[in-house]
Amino acid sequence: MIDREGPVPPYQQVAAAVRKRIKSGEIPSGRRIPSLVELEAEFGVARDTLRKAVQVLKDEGLVETVRGMGVYVKSPLGLEGKMPDPRPESSEHYCRGGLCRAAAPALSSHRIPKEGHPTT
Repeated sequence: MIDREGPVPPYQQVAAAVRKRIKSGEIPSGRRIPSLVELEAEFGVARDTLRKAVQVLKDEGLVETVRGMGVYVKSPLGLEGKMPDPRPESSEHYCRGGLCRAAAPALSSHRIPKEGHPTT
């Protein structure tokens, strides 16, 4: 629990507790950390305090926010990256927080010729 009388601010105590879970593997790479509601119930501190704790973890490069999905643990090498799609002439996948999504395919005005016909 949080020591409100000690010299360490509550947000740093929360950050330390979540950091410990990440480093121990309790919350592995690519997994969502508990939501602010869940952390609020666990630690009994205000959401602003929790946001500050999460920001500390972001600043340390341990977690990142995936818009609309939550805060996820980064892999040791970082989560942001591009992974080529195995299908020919397709878009790339973007991976964040262990979740991969295909980017919107680019529209093209090029015609694919039939075999044996010249392109025009």
